[in-house]
Amino acid sequence: MNTLVIGDIHNKIEPLNKFLKKWKGKVIFTGDYFDDFGDDPYIAMHTAQWLKANIDNPDYIFLMGNHDFHYMTLPYMFSSSGFNEQKHIVINKIIKKEDWEKIKFFHNEDEYWFSHAGISKQWFTHPIIGINADSINKTIESCLPFIRTGPFEKIAPLWASDFFRGGAHKTGGILWNDWNNRQFFPNITQVMGHTPQNHILILEEEEINAKCINIDAYKSSNEILHICESELNILTLNG
Repeated sequence: MNTLVIGDIHNKIEPLNKFLKKWKGKVIFTGDYFDDFGDDPYIAMHTAQWLKANIDNPDYIFLMGNHDFHYMTLPYMFSSSGFNEQKHIVINKIIKKEDWEKIKFFHNEDEYWFSHAGISKQWFTHPIIGINADSINKTIESCLPFIRTGPFEKIAPLWASDFFRGGAHKTGGILWNDWNNRQFFPNITQVMGHTPQNHILILEEEEINAKCINIDAYKSSNEILHICESELNILTLNG
């Protein structure tokens, strides 16, 4: 496994492009390609063009973030901070329905679970099989028919917001769960973004051989995670 994991981009694609031109291997993006302080429809268009140009790259895996999901859906149905109707129009002139459907909500490889905001037992435990990659995927599949229409309760495993984000739920869905609500699973390494940190954080519960990694190093945006043969290394875009 020789993989780069890149956290929330929020339109900052120029330094990333320079690094990716030199990278040979898989790249997993944990979502939130759109929205930033002070951005505008022109910037959103530029980001959408980048996403469109790369969506079919066989070495890239794109995961959905909450700041992407509200542009995938109809205006004002499911929105979070930064949503703008003009950006919605511009983005969807470029990113079509078939493109949105190529962006995953969850990805797993061996002992690694990748998502935008993390997996929680509340939303993804199956009454018979418990919680594993299959139960997570089955839950997501059950939500897909309702993501453009609602009602909300049908997509709560995706969009529910927790107390830390001003929501009504103890733990959030896969797009909204706050890092403070991270959950550890035996023999699993969860890799997520969503909650900005000064640097990439790696926390561990040794008793159950579990890790949680926050890749949203927003305040140190040069940091990225390199996974090689089950070893974790933090790299920089210029290093």
